[in-house]
Amino acid sequence: MNYLVFKEASSLEKVISSSQIALIMVTFNPDIELLKKILDKLQKEHAFKFVISDNASHNLSGIKRLCQIFPKIHLLTHSKNAGIGRAQNDALRFIFQKFPEVEYFCFLDQDGYLAPADVITLCQDLEKLQTQKAAIIGSNLQVPFLKWQLPTQQRYHQTYEVISSGSVIKKSTFVKLGLFYDKLFIDFIDYEWCWRARKHGYRVFVDSQVYLHHQLNWKKSEIRHGKNVIAAFRLYYVFRNGLYLMHSGRMLSQEIKHWKNDLWQQFKFNVFYCPHRLQRLTLIIKGYLASKKLTKAKYLTSSIGHSKINGKSNL
Repeated sequence: MNYLVFKEASSLEKVISSSQIALIMVTFNPDIELLKKILDKLQKEHAFKFVISDNASHNLSGIKRLCQIFPKIHLLTHSKNAGIGRAQNDALRFIFQKFPEVEYFCFLDQDGYLAPADVITLCQDLEKLQTQKAAIIGSNLQVPFLKWQLPTQQRYHQTYEVISSGSVIKKSTFVKLGLFYDKLFIDFIDYEWCWRARKHGYRVFVDSQVYLHHQLNWKKSEIRHGKNVIAAFRLYYVFRNGLYLMHSGRMLSQEIKHWKNDLWQQFKFNVFYCPHRLQRLTLIIKGYLASKKLTKAKYLTSSIGHSKINGKSNL
């Protein structure tokens, strides 16, 4: 990922109350003990609105027990795995209707932790960077065993895209740009939203001094050659969605060369260096074939209707 150093924002800060902030977490078969630790840290002494949007977890009863321990958390459930984008969008619509006072949305994973004070900091960052047309601000990634980390000498970095986990978006920006493109199911959902924002003249930022402690239970065996070994099933969506976005006009033209190279590198890494190589190769091929079919049929193009707010398209 490429970053451009950006000047420090204005020192004038808008006072933001935690009651104006909503946390959204999507869960799918989470580690209940790890989730309990994360919720305990996030719920202490703060009035954040908190919504867990669960994608038909087999241990849903454990999540419900946690919501009894933390009664301020609202739990949304799905009868089947609807994908990350759909789960996030359902949580957003729920908050729009139930908590109209919320102005900022912070997205979290079930296995990542952002300190409550840092959640407020990111909201303040985003507000200060409104003069620079900031649509979204992400946090610096801190993962065990990975070699790369964003330098912290300069606080704000303008970039091309950020992952949704550990990021903050304003409600007013969702109203202007629409919600997430949920037909992608998983992978590239957050990137597509960032590219859409950039198409409309907005910018994407990272606060290098705010850390997302991601996947607290990672094992060193999940790292090969300094890279994360993703679950094999995701390769289908990585290649299907990446190639589809290239050919559908949703990926910015200046990004296509980069992502072609990235997918090629992922192909080599997964086929030659990762476990279960034949399975990974098969899923990559299936993703490629699915992208061709979707591009030809323009099937996903019609799914913009799923990114509506209160029934009205905002794209």
